[in-house]
Amino acid sequence: MGGSGSVTIHRNGSATESITAHLNWLDGNQAVTANSELLIQYFRDEAKWVIVGAECTT
Repeated sequence: MGGSGSVTIHRNGSATESITAHLNWLDGNQAVTANSELLIQYFRDEAKWVIVGAECTT
């Protein structure tokens, strides 16, 4: 469980910024593949972006 990776945020079809998103919801056997669509949320109490959903690869 855990880890992080670089995520590019797109707004209106254009890349606007790159952030580090944390993978603390994963069970350790799942991976987020490159170029997947993600749902991220900023948690102010933890001061970090967290992936709360990801495109299923299977």
